[in-house]
Amino acid sequence: MTASRPDTCRPMPSTLNGANLDNTLGTLLIGVMIAAIVYGITVVQTYQYFRKSDSDSRILRALIMLLWVLDTVHQALLAFGLYTYVISDYGDIAALTTPTSSLLAAVVISATIEMIVRSLFSHRVWKLGRNAYMTAAIIGLSVIEFVWAGPAAHLNNFEKFTQLSPIFYVAVCAAIMADVLIASSQVATLWRLRTGFKRTDSIVRTLMLYSINTGLLTSVMAVVCLVTYVSMPDTFIYVAVYHIVSGLLLNALLATYNAKTELRNFESNVQVLSNPNNDRQGNLFTRSLSGRVHDERAIQISVVTVTDRKIDAMDKFDVFERASSLSN
Repeated sequence: MTASRPDTCRPMPSTLNGANLDNTLGTLLIGVMIAAIVYGITVVQTYQYFRKSDSDSRILRALIMLLWVLDTVHQALLAFGLYTYVISDYGDIAALTTPTSSLLAAVVISATIEMIVRSLFSHRVWKLGRNAYMTAAIIGLSVIEFVWAGPAAHLNNFEKFTQLSPIFYVAVCAAIMADVLIASSQVATLWRLRTGFKRTDSIVRTLMLYSINTGLLTSVMAVVCLVTYVSMPDTFIYVAVYHIVSGLLLNALLATYNAKTELRNFESNVQVLSNPNNDRQGNLFTRSLSGRVHDERAIQISVVTVTDRKIDAMDKFDVFERASSLSN
């Protein structure tokens, strides 16, 4: 005769009192796992940034460190919220109707991260184009997206979230519009930096790709969050998607800052063109062409023109790099 297993050891079924655990705890678990992967990428990118950011201002470095700390706290809150549901409140289906304090705090942390990141992007947009209207629009939309976190942090029941639906719709749409404005304004500015030189334009295209990814992926995830909330408000799918967006946005910011290293390497290579030794070698070459004064002048003019165009291109890249930092 075998002893029966105690009730406390029975596995939790996929449905409990009519609730589907697959699209509640299951989706929250998957969301936390994906957020953890994104956080791992954030750690790597943050490490790479501080290895190569000696020339950046202390304010910028402090903000990047603050963002990393906030993202770390955000990930810890998500993990603790999941632990509360699956361990502390094991078998208590009523607990799924109440957001844990850690998940509510994670909403505020996530909104704070997105606000800071978009503020840094808006500063870059301002430094690049001096477009006050565009910058003000990005900041205004970012503030709208941030404000909704206040009322959301005071919810004591998921069913009451429907009372905040209008605010949530406006906040998510504002975030999407802000990301689109950030990406489009940077792409438009970078498009004007094209010089006709293959290597220079290759870097321009790379930066344009970074800028597009800045708004594309986060906007898509925000749309998914909005659609899943409208179509499946009784699930945790929109909760899981929402908490992934801030990590993606932070990684997009870090990727653009880490890309500056390639620009600096390109600048050091271009400096060779303006080296006096290269000018003397060019003069010796032109003087070796006896009796060809007209050709000599043409060759000299050609060399000067190419040098000026390349240095001018790097001057434009210097503008982009200064815009990426918080220096004056």
